[in-house]
Amino acid sequence: MNKDVATVVAIGAVIVGFASLLVLAQLHPALAKPKEIYEAYFDLAIVLSLALIATFLTILGAKAYVSTGIPRLAYVTGAFTLYALRMYLTFFDMLSGPNHWLVDSAVHILDLGVLALFFIGVLRR
Repeated sequence: MNKDVATVVAIGAVIVGFASLLVLAQLHPALAKPKEIYEAYFDLAIVLSLALIATFLTILGAKAYVSTGIPRLAYVTGAFTLYALRMYLTFFDMLSGPNHWLVDSAVHILDLGVLALFFIGVLRR
């Protein structure tokens, strides 16, 4: 099996697995009482998974940029880096308790940075 196909299948399996757990938590009567606890753990797992995937994509983008020298890859790598930072910040904020306005502002600024880097990377010639 091709590496790309295996990667797509693995990502699809993870997404289907998370979706199945969510549906099970919503429908199963034994899980109805502690539903808030399961939802919190589920959200933490999703955010941490997104952070790890973004970190992996950052490493791949950096390797591709070093080997090819294409400037667009530097912008894409920067966007993945900011997204990974955003996800780690969100994860640690979820662990620390209630949301803080400073963390929320930082997350929105990181979102703006991600969009700006992708925008520049797409439009740059």
